[in-house]
Amino acid sequence: MIKEISNKYITLKVDTLGAQIMSLVSSDYEYMWQRDSKYWGKTAPNLFPFIGRLYDGKYKYRGKEYEMGSHGFIKLYDFYIVDLKADSIELSLSSNKETLAIYPFEFTINFKYTLVYNRVEIKTTVINNGSEAMHFSLGGHPGFNTPLDKRGFSDYYLEFAKESHPYKELLSPSLFMSGKEEPIKLRDDKIFELEHAIFDKEDTVILRGMADTVSLRAKGSNREVKLHYPSMRYLAIWQSPNKKSPYLCIEPWSSLPGSDGKLMDIENSDNYIHLASKEEYINVWSIEVNND
Repeated sequence: MIKEISNKYITLKVDTLGAQIMSLVSSDYEYMWQRDSKYWGKTAPNLFPFIGRLYDGKYKYRGKEYEMGSHGFIKLYDFYIVDLKADSIELSLSSNKETLAIYPFEFTINFKYTLVYNRVEIKTTVINNGSEAMHFSLGGHPGFNTPLDKRGFSDYYLEFAKESHPYKELLSPSLFMSGKEEPIKLRDDKIFELEHAIFDKEDTVILRGMADTVSLRAKGSNREVKLHYPSMRYLAIWQSPNKKSPYLCIEPWSSLPGSDGKLMDIENSDNYIHLASKEEYINVWSIEVNND
C-alpha cells in the first residue's frame, strides 16, 4: 500500500511493504529511481538485520547456523501504520514466527519519515523485546535518478561536505569482504568522480572514514541530492554493472557485509550493533533535494 505525505517543498511516497521510499518529488521533478528491471527493479529498500551478502547465505549464532538472504528480510514484510499526518508517517514491524525461524530475536523496528522543508528525515528505532542481547546491522539503499538533468553520467560527482581521507573496503573476487582496505584519493580531498566503468570493475564502492554528509551533483546543474548520515560508519556507492545504468545508489550503512570464506558470527562481531535486552537503538539520517 502506497501512502503519500507532502509539504510545500516536497512530496514523498512510502510503501508499507518494507516501509520503503518509492518517490520523492520536488518542483515536479522525480528524484528517486522508478524501478526498471532492465537495470534494477527496486527503489530504496531498507536493510535489516543484515547488509549485503553473507558467505554461503548463512550466519552463526551460538553455534547454530541460520540461512539469510541478501540485505536481510524486512523488505519482504508489510509494515503497519502507527501514525500518519500530512507531513509525516511512521510504520512498524515486529518479529513473528517466520522471522524467529531465521533470526532468533524478538524485536520491533519502526521507520518514521518526516518532511522538514526540502529534507526527508528518516528515523529508525529498533527495540529489543527479548531477554538477551540482539545483534544486527542497519542501512539504507536509496537509488536516485542519474541524470538529474540532461547530462551524461560522467558529468556527475559526489562531493563530501568537508575534507575527507577515506578508506575503500576491498571486495574479494567473489564479491565478499576481503578484510583489506586501501586509502582512496578524492579530488580536492572532497570529490569522488563518477564513471560507469568504476562499477563495471568493482561492483560496489564501500567507504570508511568519510565525512557524514555527501551531495550528488553534476557540472553545470543546479539540482542536488544531499545525504546526511551522522551515525553510519560506511557509505556504499552502487549501480548495476555493465549496463550503463541511469541511476546511482548512495547507501549509508552501519556495518559491512559478510567476509569471504567464513560464516559471520554475529554475537562476536565488533562490526555489528549489539543491543541489550529491553533497550532501543535510534538512528537518524536524511535526504535533502535542491533545485536552485
